[in-house]
Amino acid sequence: MVGPHVLKRPLERRVRALLRHLRPTTEGAVEPLHQCRVATRRLRELLPLCDAELTSPVAARARRRVRQLGGALGPVRELDVALGLVDELERAGRAKPGAASRLRQRVREERERQRERMRARLKPAYLRKVARDVAEALKAIGMLDATDAWALVLVGRLSDRADRLRDSVAEAGPLYVSERVHEVRIAAKKLRYVLELASETGEADTSDAVAQLKKVQDSLGRLHDIEILQELLRSIDVLAHRDERWAEELAALDLDLTQECRRLHGVFVAGQAALAEVGKVARRVASRMSSDHGGRTGRSSVLKMSLERAPEAPPAASSDRR
Repeated sequence: MVGPHVLKRPLERRVRALLRHLRPTTEGAVEPLHQCRVATRRLRELLPLCDAELTSPVAARARRRVRQLGGALGPVRELDVALGLVDELERAGRAKPGAASRLRQRVREERERQRERMRARLKPAYLRKVARDVAEALKAIGMLDATDAWALVLVGRLSDRADRLRDSVAEAGPLYVSERVHEVRIAAKKLRYVLELASETGEADTSDAVAQLKKVQDSLGRLHDIEILQELLRSIDVLAHRDERWAEELAALDLDLTQECRRLHGVFVAGQAALAEVGKVARRVASRMSSDHGGRTGRSSVLKMSLERAPEAPPAASSDRR
């Protein structure tokens, strides 16, 4: 063996982050749940690269577990963010005390319901399987010398993610359609994670592109968080309490949040050209890596087999922006 596999250290960092936060996540801690969710998303981008290097299905199995775990955490994470947003709005004077109290109650009710669902899915035996599978994948990678297979898979994912970002931005256009803007947010997040891997493995300095995508994530993530909170606000039966002061205050808050959504969407529209440039950077990195690792201009057979072996599930909505 000439040295540690190029994927070992990135995988080690992500596995360590996941395992450190698993137990406090199930005990109700907010920040560990957030960090655990971030770790699952980063692992989902890295494990397909590991799968290309391994002859056993251990990485593919770990990826399925991690995807399921992330799906269980997502709804709770969104509501944790929504609750923090209510506190922020009240401190800023944008939500009057009566409206904030009623909205906070609604968010807490929904959060407790989602936490119960999460706990039902994340039994101790299942969490032990998650920990076992990611640890086995790390051990397996640590015993290998690197081939070009992982790099060719990363090439394909860089190209695919860049194309998805380009297409989603074009589809979103200048109009405010929530679902289309949400697709841009997810596409930017996925491209950011593969660009981070290109940097971590020493293939390219992608720090400027990653910083640009992080900026977009922050803005569109804020927009998504507000939309989630508005859904909860509008689920409150104000008609039955229209004579209550808090009902009037909730209506005013709803209008305030709508105005912020419009402003944030304007920021996104103004930054669409910069997103297009990030996509071009990703495609250039992919082209250079393909040349360096013996790939062809199109998809390599190694890439095709790896992607077919471990298909992605449709992304779940999330407010996680890291």
